[in-house]
Amino acid sequence: MEPCKIRLTEEEKSIIRTLGHSRLTEEYLSHWLNRHDYVQINAPAALISMEARGFYEAVLCIAALGGLPHVKK
Repeated sequence: MEPCKIRLTEEEKSIIRTLGHSRLTEEYLSHWLNRHDYVQINAPAALISMEARGFYEAVLCIAALGGLPHVKK
């Protein structure tokens, strides 16, 4: 069974842009969130994927709290 593909919502993309991380961009996250590498087979890719997932989980928490209305760029 193939895992569900994660698609960033417009709200999540907006939060990612507002956070402004130089590497963890919408494109980067879209790519790495949908990789399913195993540490034993491809450790670097698996670790990068987990980093992307951690950042994405933070974005989901920010979205659940109402976004970042107080942050101005």
